[in-house]
Amino acid sequence: MTKVVLVGAGGYGRWYLEALLREQNARGFRLAGVVEKVAGAIDSDLAGALQREGIPVFDDLAALLGSIGSCDLVVLSTPIHFHAEQTCLSLRHGASVLCEKPLCSSLPEIEKMLRAESAAGKTVTIGYQWSFTPAIQKLKADILAGRFGRPIRLKSLAGLPRPVGYYERNSWAGRCHTDLGWPVFDSPVNNAAAHFLHNMLYVLGPSRSESAEVVGAEADLWRLHDIENFDTAAVRLWTEAQTEILFYASHAVEGREGPRFSYEFELGTVDYDTSASPEGVINASLKTGELIDYGSPEEGYEIKLWNSLESARTNSAPLCGIAAAACHTRAVLMIQEAGGDICAFPDSLKKESAEPFPHRYVPELQPALRECYVKGILLRDLGERIFDARRE
Repeated sequence: MTKVVLVGAGGYGRWYLEALLREQNARGFRLAGVVEKVAGAIDSDLAGALQREGIPVFDDLAALLGSIGSCDLVVLSTPIHFHAEQTCLSLRHGASVLCEKPLCSSLPEIEKMLRAESAAGKTVTIGYQWSFTPAIQKLKADILAGRFGRPIRLKSLAGLPRPVGYYERNSWAGRCHTDLGWPVFDSPVNNAAAHFLHNMLYVLGPSRSESAEVVGAEADLWRLHDIENFDTAAVRLWTEAQTEILFYASHAVEGREGPRFSYEFELGTVDYDTSASPEGVINASLKTGELIDYGSPEEGYEIKLWNSLESARTNSAPLCGIAAAACHTRAVLMIQEAGGDICAFPDSLKKESAEPFPHRYVPELQPALRECYVKGILLRDLGERIFDARRE
């Protein structure tokens, strides 16, 4: 029977643990062990289920892999700076890997992971869940088939306010490097909103399992919170085919907005909006008058897990592997470099709100990002009429 290990069972890892416990009999695999370093991080009910089923819980991945003898799939739901090390360790033990997004945060880590995957002869899946959904797969297939013609401009907006304490929840949130010097570059672009940037690159990829490569970047990077890196970004990228990519993401807005996107092609447009419902629907409009409903990219949330399980069993290439996800990582590094010094919002513009949870925001920012999205411009193009910047 296929043996699966989960690393990281608190936070987002709880979703993985629930799915693995629920589906292991029906899908013919066994949860062979769980790794969780933080005491008390596992939900008490789930901890009880693990104990009842005799599933061991370790605080070290190497120790668990050594204890169980063999493993077919390791699922990593761990901090960004552990992804490369834990992926390579799992591959050396003969296991395929499902690693949560993003892939990693440095070019050497990308190469290290590619070499380890090749040497092990196993597969590595990266958990950008939209990439596995029927909606995105159908859209990508139509783009590859030339149904929309040449891509011209793709843009996406994600306003994601975060509660007070978000950047205090661990030692690496909002950091560029950890205390040990490991690259993390935590930001909306590389973490909470990474899916939406990755998706633009993914749907433009030259094959079903590839993404488009970015060759140029401009970036306006700002911060409201007391952090090292940025919490707000307005970004313009160019792909190798000279398609323009515009991305707007922030944790410093008053209310949630999006995600939403508009993809402009030679023969039509593709739009996604969550204003009417949390799931949203991807709709395309061709210049011929034809309308296409692709469904929601939020449907089929678990597909990435079962796709990685199938890849481990058959050694077949995943829909989103290292190569596809690496394009996002390289884009993030280009954004960090292009942004230069990060702008700090003046204290006079900072406000607090209790709804829907206590959080800090800049009132002028949300309409500014919305205007940039509509016009296809950066924050710098709005001038000082919006807010004054102080570079640190």
